[in-house]
Amino acid sequence: MFNPYNCKFMKKKWFNEEGPNRSLKKWLRVMKLTLFFLLAGLMHLSASVYSQQTKLSFSLQNASVRDVLKTIEDQSEFSFLYKNDNIDVNRLVSIDIKNKSVEDLLDELFKGTKVTYEIFDRQIVLMDKEKANFSVQIQQQKLVSGKVTDSSGTPLPGVTVAVKGSANGAITDENGKYALTNITANTTLVFSFVGMKTQEILFSGQTILDVTMKEGSVIMDEVVVIGYGTAKKVDLTGSVARLQGEALKNQAITQISEAFAGTIAGFYSNQNTSAAGGSSLEVRGPTSLSAGTNPLIVLDGVIFNGGLSDINPSDIKSVDILKDASSAAVFGSKAASGVILITTNKGEIGKPTINFTTKTGISEITNKNFHPYQGVDYLNFSRDFFRTKHYPLPDYYWNNPNDLPQGVTLDMWRNASANPAADNSAEWTNRLNLFPTEIEMLSAGKSINWMDQVFQKGIQQDYDLSIGGGTKNVKYYWSIGYVNNVGITVGDKFSAIRSRLNFDFDVTDWLKVGINSQYALKDQSSVPANLT
Repeated sequence: MFNPYNCKFMKKKWFNEEGPNRSLKKWLRVMKLTLFFLLAGLMHLSASVYSQQTKLSFSLQNASVRDVLKTIEDQSEFSFLYKNDNIDVNRLVSIDIKNKSVEDLLDELFKGTKVTYEIFDRQIVLMDKEKANFSVQIQQQKLVSGKVTDSSGTPLPGVTVAVKGSANGAITDENGKYALTNITANTTLVFSFVGMKTQEILFSGQTILDVTMKEGSVIMDEVVVIGYGTAKKVDLTGSVARLQGEALKNQAITQISEAFAGTIAGFYSNQNTSAAGGSSLEVRGPTSLSAGTNPLIVLDGVIFNGGLSDINPSDIKSVDILKDASSAAVFGSKAASGVILITTNKGEIGKPTINFTTKTGISEITNKNFHPYQGVDYLNFSRDFFRTKHYPLPDYYWNNPNDLPQGVTLDMWRNASANPAADNSAEWTNRLNLFPTEIEMLSAGKSINWMDQVFQKGIQQDYDLSIGGGTKNVKYYWSIGYVNNVGITVGDKFSAIRSRLNFDFDVTDWLKVGINSQYALKDQSSVPANLT
């Protein structure tokens, strides 16, 4: 490291034969390098000092590991990064700590497990130490973090940081900080914020990426539909989330609501596993004890009373979700549970454009180990069930006469019943209360795999054709789509034909006429197998 006390600022050394300017430049370069390494060391020291100085105190009984990590984040500036398949966050633990550092707490939390951790500034990465070396895993994950500020250096909270062309993204916190994982080299990161110019930065492998955003002029992409009209984002005080139609093109979805899950902050939804698809919709949570929680749907400026399954996702240009109470100023009490504003595609000036897309996929159950008992397992279950009833009978009363415990004779087994049947097998099946059909199947040595009877591989098919174009005064858009899905449950099917026709006429400078029409024919008459 550069030591200023070893420098001799003598005139004959300062102005040497190379000239004063060249010597001065060399000295300035040395000072810059010194400052750089000094700051790098201080940053590393700051992370270590913060983790040691931060003391935590709380008590949790029979709480999940996820709840413990959430408590740590609430009491500190730390945030956790991990993969669900590496960490068992549902494991129940009991924690009672007072004034302990985060390292001591994590050592206690993951004692006896395969989990290890590494602290990077305010981020803590949890990994499975047996799968790979930690530094290699971090390198594979391509962890990148940083801080977003405006031109004056003020942190910007709420900035959207997204990986271009994917659903991977993050939102900056109150200090303008963000963190992303699983970023590959030569990936473009998009930074967007209300009233600021959207920036696209090529990620080249750096771990720290700080961004300064500049104020930008409002363009058409900065205009949001907020009711029976539009408003600039910079003038909009309400909470609005936007989903562009381009993000839906590469997703295999049957209904638009499936695209909301995991992509819009503050939006609650549960995916539907049926062939019809779809999900629950909850923007603002329960608003009363008796009223529903479904948000109001507005399609092209008109309140839509149909279902989202009537709308073809390929026809959607954008979706805006109004999440706060300010939406009631436009729609009244109907907006109490939030508003979903859907804008469909329109024709553009130019020659006719024809688009045809097709999507095909296969779905199946993920947990194949979850299944009902069958065969010998079912008989053992019945035997153990009756033992738990605490009847005044010996445990071997329920055993198969051909498989009695050691020390128990067949006469002891028969005498346990006051009036045993002549046939031992008949006596045993009577004791287990088997149905006649079960006794018949048992005698024939047959069993049924109920998983194969009620589950199957599902097939999804989606075909869309659209034509759009127009002139200065007339614009048109027409589409037709066909979806045919077979669910993972036997008998679960869904098919639909959906068509849309949009016309816009500029009659005069002050008169514009248009029509937005939609047709949907759905077949939901299937009767899925009863899983119970």
